[in-house]
Amino acid sequence: MKSGIYPTDVAQWLSDNNVPVPSASVGNQHTRKIDEIKRLWNRTSVVRIARDKTYLGYVINGKSKKLSYKSRKIIQVPYEEQIVKEGMHEALVDKETFDIVQQMIDSRKHTRKYKYDFLLRGLLECAECGKKLSVLTQKQKSGNEIQYLRCNTYASMTRLKLCTPHSSNCEKLTNEVLDTIKKRLQQYLDEDKLYGVANKVKNRQEYKKNMISNQIEVLNNKLIMYDRKIEQLYEDRLNGILQVEDFERMYSATIEDKKDLNQRIEKLKIQKSDVDDELKLKDLVKQFMSMKEITREMLVLLIDKITVTEQKEITIYYKFNVLNESGQNENEIAQIKCS
Repeated sequence: MKSGIYPTDVAQWLSDNNVPVPSASVGNQHTRKIDEIKRLWNRTSVVRIARDKTYLGYVINGKSKKLSYKSRKIIQVPYEEQIVKEGMHEALVDKETFDIVQQMIDSRKHTRKYKYDFLLRGLLECAECGKKLSVLTQKQKSGNEIQYLRCNTYASMTRLKLCTPHSSNCEKLTNEVLDTIKKRLQQYLDEDKLYGVANKVKNRQEYKKNMISNQIEVLNNKLIMYDRKIEQLYEDRLNGILQVEDFERMYSATIEDKKDLNQRIEKLKIQKSDVDDELKLKDLVKQFMSMKEITREMLVLLIDKITVTEQKEITIYYKFNVLNESGQNENEIAQIKCS
């Protein structure tokens, strides 16, 4: 990378010349959302490749892992915890060149200093393209600093005009969102207005929990039957009742059925756990409403995502369906407009 050429410039050149992004090259296009804008190169992708020690002949395993068996979320593992082996294949780049590139990247690093920790960090998405909204700091002539939002698609591919800035004052937007959440939660706690709905939801969840428990019990009983069947197959084979071909065919079919049952049981256990979480919602809401200062951790427990349009229309999606329900319309989502 010669002087004056930055990762953003490289990304723009790759996009202009229709060079496939890594995910397209390795066949990961199935991970895209249906309404997601076609992925192009950006600064982050270029920097990630430039920092990859694989080009020095290293083999690195364990770069990421699932947050938990219940979650599909993938988290990055710190480099010191990854499995790194040197000299496993021929280097594509000499170490001197690699080190120079690292120095050039590090020289452009800077630390953003915020006056306050942005509560909605990571929860905000662009309503038009589905990408995350970044938080930037702008210094005014008076010396004061203002934080504002910017769409990541717009920031990384401005020239292509695939999206718009979505610039919104972070402090104003945060206040609007918190006020809306508090009003919705207060409505949820209002026994006079929602007593019947609350009981209905609770009863429905309890019924669902019991139904799932019954399904798990039925499937566990089937597993016991399959284990007995496998034992019987072995006995029939030893006694000469079954030929080898018949035994192998029936045994393989039974093992597959048993595997399928175990998978269904695990899915049901996850559903049951989700129902348990939903039954705890009222305690979570009361805790939220009693807090003098709202924490980011509490918001993450309640909010799935918040989308913002170019016209500053904000839509809040709660993690609990009962909070997304409003009045008679169960599909109505909390929408507000940030002035």
